[in-house]
Amino acid sequence: MDQNGVESSEYPAFVGPHWGFVTPFALEEHHKTDKPGVWLDPPDPPMLTPRWDAYKKPIPADLDYFRMNHSHVAIFSSYLDPDDGVMIDISPASIGPNPFLTGDGHGNPINPKTGKPYEPQIVPRGDYTRILAEFCT
Repeated sequence: MDQNGVESSEYPAFVGPHWGFVTPFALEEHHKTDKPGVWLDPPDPPMLTPRWDAYKKPIPADLDYFRMNHSHVAIFSSYLDPDDGVMIDISPASIGPNPFLTGDGHGNPINPKTGKPYEPQIVPRGDYTRILAEFCT
């Protein structure tokens, strides 16, 4: 039965496949895959237990990789605490521009429009990282 109360023996048509064909603002042509409408196709996540591929060939568990990533989630989650006392400069002099999918931009000390140095913008790290988390999800 669909949302309108109409009974059917067939599945309804998928209504969201067109988003893969919208040009993203942060991806470039070389990020496209050979699958139509698929830009980035990440690999399977690391697994705690072995699994099998389509040919019944075992794929071993990657426990060390899983543990490392799990630890990073805990570490990065700690950056969301606004009361940790860590203050950072988020001005353009300190952050950005970042090459695609990296966080290694070192900033520009001089504003190219005015020719003057950027003023520091000191904020709690927890506030900044929570805004990033909200914006990126």
